[in-house]
Amino acid sequence: MHEFNKGPDSFIPKNEEVFGKVLIEARGAAGHSFEQITKELGVDQKLCVEWETGIKLPDENMLGAIAHAYGLPLDELKPAFEISTKGPPPKKKIDVGPFNHISGSHGHRNGPFPGLQGSR
Repeated sequence: MHEFNKGPDSFIPKNEEVFGKVLIEARGAAGHSFEQITKELGVDQKLCVEWETGIKLPDENMLGAIAHAYGLPLDELKPAFEISTKGPPPKKKIDVGPFNHISGSHGHRNGPFPGLQGSR
């Protein structure tokens, strides 16, 4: 699976760009040109550029052909497509037991602990 965040200075793509980033990496690794990809897929070069830059996403029914043209397994391309169309999966809420109710000021001047006196 491709990793998008490999360090503090790494580029973190927007959801729409995840699919394109996977295509760019795959095309580079395979040594394919836009011409080779577009010829194999039977699409316009501009369309491939739009896919790789996140401007447009292909129809989902094209994923098999796109994976083949870019030399990717479909099971690697499909998650990137799903992130690009739906966003990343929601983060799980962590259960912190009796402290779940503490999440902010709750309208109290002294934050979540109204019994504490202090100046702000």
